[in-house]
Amino acid sequence: MAIVLLGKSICPICKNILNEGEDVTGFPHFIANTKDPLYIFTDSGVHTNCFLQQPHALRAMKYADRQHEVFMQKKCTVTGEQITHHREYLALPLLTSDEAEPLFKYNFLTFKIRNIPHWEEREDFVKTAERFIADGKWADLMPEHKFWERIMKYFQ
Repeated sequence: MAIVLLGKSICPICKNILNEGEDVTGFPHFIANTKDPLYIFTDSGVHTNCFLQQPHALRAMKYADRQHEVFMQKKCTVTGEQITHHREYLALPLLTSDEAEPLFKYNFLTFKIRNIPHWEEREDFVKTAERFIADGKWADLMPEHKFWERIMKYFQ
């Protein structure tokens, strides 16, 4: 969940400070792609009034809630088994909020790392992700984040 410092944190929508006594909505880090229209909400606190005026507000809330739900369940996409140790766990965040994108179907998948080589859709996922990146639809917040490099090492 976002860390909001009232009197210091800034609403990413109106660019004003979030002050004590104001109604604020907080979001976890649920998307890593800075090119996605929902990125503005990730890991941030926003004035609730600003948030409710945004065309993507309900979708942002839905996806933030979905990420929390998936994180709490920790079930392997490949086998359905419960993942009990954090070192065995890999979760894909919201990769794209565009439902027309082929990559969309891979949002919020969770894996027991040792099961990834047995995932029937692994090769299609890799090709779809590579195409998404090659088409210029992905950008990390900072080049050193290298989200896809870190994720793809598990799928190669």
